[in-house]
Amino acid sequence: MTLIVTFNIGGGASVITTDTRRIMNFFGKEIEIKDNKKNKIKKISDYTIAAVGGFEQIGDFVIKEIKREGIQDILGIRLYLNRLDAEVQKRYRRLISKDERTQIIFVGISRNGISNVLYYLPNEERLEKRIIFSILEEGVCLVNYARPEEFEIDNVINEIVIEIKKGIQSHMSTEEKIEFILQGLGYMHLVAHEHKPDKISDLMCYAAIIKADFPENIFIEGTVKLKEEEKSE
Repeated sequence: MTLIVTFNIGGGASVITTDTRRIMNFFGKEIEIKDNKKNKIKKISDYTIAAVGGFEQIGDFVIKEIKREGIQDILGIRLYLNRLDAEVQKRYRRLISKDERTQIIFVGISRNGISNVLYYLPNEERLEKRIIFSILEEGVCLVNYARPEEFEIDNVINEIVIEIKKGIQSHMSTEEKIEFILQGLGYMHLVAHEHKPDKISDLMCYAAIIKADFPENIFIEGTVKLKEEEKSE
């Protein structure tokens, strides 16, 4: 499984952070994939970023098709997924199971400066539950996260989210807000890693889209090592 966190400031910025651990559930048995440093965040365009949890084959196919169509913002992706879903269900029917759920989370800021969030959940039985779309009002903060099952520290994580929201001050520049948010989310990832070290890595990947005054938004990305390696004596 994985930990994916999205933090959005309506009309200002969209942030995604993920860990790098890849664990799949095969016939009720969890198997860790060896490549544990692969970034799960995908840049769609200057307006949209996405993260994939679950089966990468499904996520890679969906994102490849979106890029092939030249779709750049979430409004367009929402419409396209209504058509693409039938192909996803047909092509990956064996992977779409309740044992290992796949989710693709899209966040971003459209050309007109509106912040949007879109979830694509191919395991859901009904189409209206597979595609979940929301629009953020100016300045409103929205935080969501996907995490492993049996995650007993939801209350702690929620408290961290509350503290991050409280710490964002109106006088901060957007860049200062992003730096503050990433520090808070880094702490969240560290707490989650220490709680589930076998399922959540101590390497956090991040990407953000920041609204700019010129046509293209600002895009930043990077990785943060949350825990220093213990030195052997």
